[in-house]
Amino acid sequence: MERQLTALEVELKTMLCHCAHSPREHDILRSIPSIGEVAAVAILVECPEIGTLGRKQAASLAGVAPMTQHSGK
Repeated sequence: MERQLTALEVELKTMLCHCAHSPREHDILRSIPSIGEVAAVAILVECPEIGTLGRKQAASLAGVAPMTQHSGK
């Protein structure tokens, strides 16, 4: 299990090095309660637009922005 954890840590660092984000952005994400190393790397790798969006755009991307849904005419 230790070998697998070490391999996972190496893979996470490799993924982080190959994405276009700065270490500062990683540190900011890690400072958020409940955001661990795996989640921080996943966000940075899978969402390259993170860090360039405004609050409303980021909320919309995450699917938590309040949206009015009209039904009918």
